[in-house]
Amino acid sequence: MSATGSPSQNNRRRAFRSAIVPDPAGPLRTRLRHRRIHRRHCRGPPLVIRLARHPTRPRRTPVNTTTIALSLILGLLFIATGGIKVLNLAQASNVRDRLGLSPSLWRVIGVLEAAGGVGLLVGLAVPVLGVAAALGLALLMIGAIISRLKVRDPATTVALDVVFLVLVFTLAALQASA
Repeated sequence: MSATGSPSQNNRRRAFRSAIVPDPAGPLRTRLRHRRIHRRHCRGPPLVIRLARHPTRPRRTPVNTTTIALSLILGLLFIATGGIKVLNLAQASNVRDRLGLSPSLWRVIGVLEAAGGVGLLVGLAVPVLGVAAALGLALLMIGAIISRLKVRDPATTVALDVVFLVLVFTLAALQASA
């Protein structure tokens, strides 16, 4: 007899090995098949075990992914535009003069935009703050649209503000439903 055992013992060892095979029903399911038990004792299909998800990890759904993407994009955008207004850069001061706003009001709008952007980012962890920030930014965007219509800005500029308003309302609705 060799050190590894007889051929019949090797066959028995192979018969007891389990095989984990991906299930075509989905990535969260696996098929655990014990060859010896399945061949001799089971008449139905191999046993299907549902794997449990990690209890602290949220489930990734398209709504959740959309909320994260919108929060990141709009949050960074409003932080940048608010910072430009607070720093009173040349292009921002030209827009301010065309809209007829005072420098102090322009800075307040910039601070509110930056705070709203930070609120959108914090809203990823605390959804209530995200909803409040989104609603505040929606009010700012409504004011921007009204100001642009008063001075008869080009339709493309107004349309861009309307798009941002719709995105902010969408984000508020997504975070409120979470």
